[in-house]
Amino acid sequence: MTIYEAFSYLNQVKDKFPNQREKYITFLVVMMEFMRKRIDNVGVIEKAKDLFKGHPSLLLGLNPFLPKGNEIVLNDEDKKTYLMEQVLNFVKKIEERLENYSELEDIFSMFKKERKNAKEVHDKVILLLKDHPDLLNEFKFLLGRLSYC
Repeated sequence: MTIYEAFSYLNQVKDKFPNQREKYITFLVVMMEFMRKRIDNVGVIEKAKDLFKGHPSLLLGLNPFLPKGNEIVLNDEDKKTYLMEQVLNFVKKIEERLENYSELEDIFSMFKKERKNAKEVHDKVILLLKDHPDLLNEFKFLLGRLSYC
């Protein structure tokens, strides 16, 4: 873990709770207590799970700070929430980068209204993202994760 990665993670925590500064400060105190060996791995994990309830990406982001074998593992509900976070982040990336984002909305709307089947939607999204290989790979990855649930 580099200093850059540590600060990046702290910024993620701060950004996730812009209107709840006390959560960020509490987390900083927990981490300082951990570094000073005043609380152990289990204590950090318990406090983090309480602080970051409903934010599994933050819980998983804590793993590089923990010793091997003490990593946080998500339960089924947290896994679903984490997957939903990934999907929402993916949609946000598409909104930011695609000029024809409304076309994607139309594709999913037609699927929802049962005018298109899953294969047709898949093919249209692949075509829409063909010039964005990173988004295309992320779409395929998320699709595989969604089909797993």
